[in-house]
This record gives sequence, structure tokens and C-alpha cells, in this order.
Amino acid sequence: MLSFFRFLALMYRQTHLSGENLVKRDEKRNQLVELVLLKRKIFTKMFIRKRGKTKFMWLPVTTSTAISKGALVAWSSGKLIAATSTTSPTVIAGVLRHAIASSDSDYATDRLVEVEVPLENFVEWEADTASAVSTDLGGYVDLTNSLTVNRGASSYDVCLIVGLISATKIRVVLNIGPAGFGIGGAS
Repeated sequence: MLSFFRFLALMYRQTHLSGENLVKRDEKRNQLVELVLLKRKIFTKMFIRKRGKTKFMWLPVTTSTAISKGALVAWSSGKLIAATSTTSPTVIAGVLRHAIASSDSDYATDRLVEVEVPLENFVEWEADTASAVSTDLGGYVDLTNSLTVNRGASSYDVCLIVGLISATKIRVVLNIGPAGFGIGGAS
């Protein structure tokens, strides 16, 4: 017989993989267990560190600029902005830890935000893309925006693809900061 917590873990895994809400009855305790996962959490695009050393730094952000959690952020005029498809990898600072929304009480004020910064080369990140295939492995690619990788472009070489999870999820190493890997990219 499954323990209640093992049952919850199995249901979470099934729900997480399918993206659906599940209602199951735990016969042992005769309890109704409903697991509802918010679709925004399941399908949110972001960079997520999977392996390697990083640290969190508090850095200044441009006022009145909304940026999503898990977005790559870059330096512009001494403050952070969301990276774009044309952002040079040399100015990318790291990954934003918390979302910045226009409803935040300090949205229009100068402040510091928490950014996860790689401490070493080859820190692996999980990233979103479109139509990834095995021949993408080992290739340098650009960004579509601050949250997704553009596997069809390699003008700036922001990411090195090191793993394929699915057609929409890949593992990358970020080629960012002043040193980067010294590989391609626009300065």
C-alpha cells in the first residue's frame, strides 16, 4: 500500500507531466486528494539552473521596466534590462530571480534586484526553445527574447546547446559576461 505522501508525489508527477488537474481518492485514509497545478507555473518559460556554481547578487534595475522571473538580464546605462535577441553576450549579467511587475509597490523607484550569476564556465541551465532536434547539440545559438533560445540563429552565440530534453526544452551553457568563452558573438 502506498503511503499518503508517496501517493501525492506520484500524482504530482502525473499532473506535472500531463499539465492536467487530477482528482484521486486515497483509499487508505478515505480522503479526497485534489492536486491542482497552475498552468502558468507548468508552462512558464524561463532559464533554470540545473548544474554548476552560481551566486545571487543584488544589482540595480531600470525603473518602470517589467521583467519576468527567470529572464536573462543585461546591462544598459549602468542598470539591468531584459535581454533581447540582439543583446551582446558580453553585457548579459545573469538570470533574474524574482519577477518585476508593474503592480509592484516599488516598480517606479530605483532599487536592487536579485540576479543569479554564474561563478564558473559551463554552468548548465534548462531553457525553452522551439523544435529542438539532436543535431542542435554542440551548436551556439542566440535568444528569441529574454526567456527563450532561438535555435535557428547564431549571430551573437549567447548559448551553447549541451542537452536535449524535449522538442521545447534544452540544456544550455551561457556564453555571457565580459569573458564568456571567447566564442563568436557581436561585441
